[in-house]
Amino acid sequence: MQGLGDHKGISFSDLSMFPHVHLPTGFKTPKFEKYDGHGDPMAHLKRYCNQLRGAEGKEELLMAYFGEILVGITSEWFID
Repeated sequence: MQGLGDHKGISFSDLSMFPHVHLPTGFKTPKFEKYDGHGDPMAHLKRYCNQLRGAEGKEELLMAYFGEILVGITSEWFID
C-alpha cells in the first residue's frame, strides 16, 4: 500500500484484529445500527447480539464485528 509512511509491506493480519475468524457457511452480515456513544450502551449491545444470533455462538465472530457498530469517538476508543 502506498502513502503509509514508514509502514511498508502491511499484511492483512497486521490490519485485522481477528484475522483467523471464519464466517459460517451461508452467513449474511446484517446491517448494523451504529453506536456513537449516545443512548444506552447495554441496549445497543443487546440489539447487536440479537442481530448476530446466526453466528451460532461463535464469540470470536461477535468480537470481530463489534467494531462495525461503532462510529466517532467510540470507534477511536475501540481501535486504540
